[in-house]
Amino acid sequence: MSKKKQKQKPGPCQRGFASRPRQEKRFDAQGRRIGDDGLPMTKYRTRAHRLLNGFFVWGAFAGLLCAGFTVLATFQGQELSSWELVAEGGAYRNGLSIATLLRFEALFCLAVGIASVAVHLYGFSWLYDGYALRPARRIALGLGLACAAWCATAVLLAGAFEPVSVATLVLLATFRLLVPKVHDEHQQLLSMRS
Repeated sequence: MSKKKQKQKPGPCQRGFASRPRQEKRFDAQGRRIGDDGLPMTKYRTRAHRLLNGFFVWGAFAGLLCAGFTVLATFQGQELSSWELVAEGGAYRNGLSIATLLRFEALFCLAVGIASVAVHLYGFSWLYDGYALRPARRIALGLGLACAAWCATAVLLAGAFEPVSVATLVLLATFRLLVPKVHDEHQQLLSMRS
């Protein structure tokens, strides 16, 4: 008995977006990977690339934290009046409603997520496309000031440690220390190229 050839349908990797050819990784004579801008990926340029990816991941995680804190705030035992939307009852810490603190933390996480993704986008535009670093620096400065103020407020008013702002400040400090080194390497690579 002979088997008939069955006509196979294209799989998900054989059609649409996934069927586009992948960009090949290129390397220079010393074995260093060539970046999207045609320059070798040196030590600090690679670190900056990974750090900017970290900003995107942190922004996405902050968005998830925002949703989580919002959900947690609804389960704190508060009751809202029908017309005035005044919250009554629920748990308190140092005279502050925990549900209200969680709502403020959710709002802060939303702002951190949006600003982190903006630093990611503007940072990559600077790293590979030659755009100015000023927008990324301004957003990072504003985010850093907001994180420092929010952390101080959480410690002084609520008596609670606030890890989201501390982690964001660590990312921002690393970015601040890495930018001059990347800029120097970029200038050296451009002078070697010409």
